[in-house]
Amino acid sequence: MLVGGFILVFAHFGVAQASTDVSEIIGSDTTWTRAGSPYSLTGNMLVNTGVTLTIGAGVTVNLNDYYVMVNGTLRAQGTETDQTQFNGGEITFTDYSSGWNEQTGSGSIIENVHIDATTIFSYVSLKVTNVYINALISVGSSSTISYSSLTAETYIGDSSTISHSSLSAVTTIGYQSTLTDNTITADIHAVNQATITNNNINGSIIAGSASIVNNTITGIVTIRTPNDASSEIRNNTIRGGGAVWYFGLLPFPRYAEYPRSAIDVAGGTAVISNNTIISYDVTSQVYGMEVAESEFDGGYGITIQADCVADIQGNVISGGFVMGINVVGAATIQGNVIIDNSGGIAIGKSVYDYAMKVSEGDVTIRDNTLVNSEVGIGGSVVSSYYGQVDYSATPKARTVTIERNLIVGSQNGIDIVLQEATLNIRNNTITDCSVAITLTECPSATINFNNIQNCTQKSIKLTNTSVNIDATYNWWGTTDVSAINQSIYDFKNDFYLGTVNFTPFLTKPNPEEMATPIPEFPSWIILPLLITATLLIIICKQKLPKTPNQQSH
Repeated sequence: MLVGGFILVFAHFGVAQASTDVSEIIGSDTTWTRAGSPYSLTGNMLVNTGVTLTIGAGVTVNLNDYYVMVNGTLRAQGTETDQTQFNGGEITFTDYSSGWNEQTGSGSIIENVHIDATTIFSYVSLKVTNVYINALISVGSSSTISYSSLTAETYIGDSSTISHSSLSAVTTIGYQSTLTDNTITADIHAVNQATITNNNINGSIIAGSASIVNNTITGIVTIRTPNDASSEIRNNTIRGGGAVWYFGLLPFPRYAEYPRSAIDVAGGTAVISNNTIISYDVTSQVYGMEVAESEFDGGYGITIQADCVADIQGNVISGGFVMGINVVGAATIQGNVIIDNSGGIAIGKSVYDYAMKVSEGDVTIRDNTLVNSEVGIGGSVVSSYYGQVDYSATPKARTVTIERNLIVGSQNGIDIVLQEATLNIRNNTITDCSVAITLTECPSATINFNNIQNCTQKSIKLTNTSVNIDATYNWWGTTDVSAINQSIYDFKNDFYLGTVNFTPFLTKPNPEEMATPIPEFPSWIILPLLITATLLIIICKQKLPKTPNQQSH
């Protein structure tokens, strides 16, 4: 039965809810109530400029395949116990519509609404709270989304915020926008000056400059900062890294591995501090097909690209990375704990190429603890596929300083290739390694005031290095000159190499507190002692119990 635009349906069990057909232009303030629900669009509808459409609690709106264009104001407000419902279609808030104003509580708002397959586009600020939506939502600058469940792609404009919400599809946030206190099971794309805090994220982050703080992240954090901007990544727990594999046909059929970093930063300046970073293969693929996690591991914990200046401090990195920290740009690496990885800290290593990229600027590595790595601190590049060292393009940092680090249980404690840099290794403790220090193509290197002990093969090994090396004032785990000399591989073993000068040396370990080197013995004291010892030998015709070098200490 049709009565005045309402369809009344009678049945033996009572009267069904009336349906109100709507379309065309709303030219004056209008309220849709439960009494007229459901409202069904029979054509496209326009909320005119200066007009407010209010949709109350318990109202159902069936947009069908039509859209609502809002040039005025739309206020859809249910309650927590009696939500408003949108089904199908599209709602667009144009540039002419009234954006939300938090201070006055005026403008367009969607609150306590269940949105099923209705796409939302807003070119102005919009307040969205306690909403479920399973279709795309895109809101303008200065918008807020809170306490909502978003299961399709989400876009928020500049200076906008998403908080206390669940997001399960790719989320893109604008300039100076914020994600806070959310549960996110998808990737995040952010432009510059994004703030991402206190979220639980199962997905990767790709951002320009950003502040990423106090999150739990299973995925990869990739930052591409403009050169005049800065980023910070601190106090996060990140499970990431791993590798992506692909199948290539040339020069012969093979699988090739591209390692990835849990944190990868390029451009500008960055502070990366107090994070816990664990190796975890997130999305390994072969020809686009997912592969079991157990088949892949590795990647890098932190990578700093050549055009970035970084401060990396206080991080704990573990779980089987190829390298815990991979520095291609200038960096200060301080106070990190790097445990149970294939490598600890790499200088000048490339993420996506077999060939090395150069390091630009100074690199300082101090006060770090590196345990159980094949290489504690390294500068050569080993191809992940061919297993060969590439010396063709080596780090070009101006000065590399390695000081006050503890390196334990490595196959190679320090293994550095530097063609055009000054290398200072001082006040470190390198113990229980196969080879403590390997230098390749080092034009200038000093090795002083270190504790080098319990190394099973060599304490210092030169490779393709013809310059002499100053390695005085180190503790070698012994005062036996012959034993120290035999622990060094240099000119006496290969006449193409330089000589490692190790006297005078320390007669006891450098103290645990290594911030200030222990005093040196000046040469004007050593020379008279040597002359006296020689005279005594001649006079007494017997060998003294200590060598002249030992007497000098």
